[in-house]
Amino acid sequence: MAASHNPEYSLKTRLVHMLIAIAVIVQLATSLVMKAHPQDGTEDVFFEVHEYSGLISFAVICAFWVIILFRQRGTTLAELFPWFSTRHRKELIEAVKARFRNTDKTGRLSFYDGDPFAKAVHGLGIAIISVMAMTGVTYFVALKLGADEGILASGAMLIHEPVSKLAWAYLVAHAGIAVFHALLKERPLSVMWNISPWAQKK
Repeated sequence: MAASHNPEYSLKTRLVHMLIAIAVIVQLATSLVMKAHPQDGTEDVFFEVHEYSGLISFAVICAFWVIILFRQRGTTLAELFPWFSTRHRKELIEAVKARFRNTDKTGRLSFYDGDPFAKAVHGLGIAIISVMAMTGVTYFVALKLGADEGILASGAMLIHEPVSKLAWAYLVAHAGIAVFHALLKERPLSVMWNISPWAQKK
């Protein structure tokens, strides 16, 4: 059964989410075609775009962390990362069980507001993007300091590259599920993509 939804996130959260989504898409898209160190010594335009969009991503994800830590309403840090709380881990396990128990007659898993599983998945995405942004900025700084062959840059890339693969998987899954629910009229995309300042929020 489809659930009714009103826009439930603050304008700040929705704007930052939109900026992160755009920045991550640019990051991942440029990573497919860029050349980090062209042999002829010229600057690769896609690598430049990747670098500076990465800096923007880092700034935006930092702003998102500030919002998460200091907002008075909405999803809490413990709900986004339930792994460190016994109570929230239990709630997550029960939510996963409930999803399978409440599978409707069409075979689809039900969705409902306040779902601990959905919140934990969002937390996973925040963690992936945060690590990708931090390691990217670390490499950028090392590159500008002429230490791109040093242990700091190498260590950053050792983490950055596999995490970027996780980011691809998360982006495809997250966007796909959002579109799937929208097509089924269970949860409109405007829940997060409505930038009206008058949108109702929790």
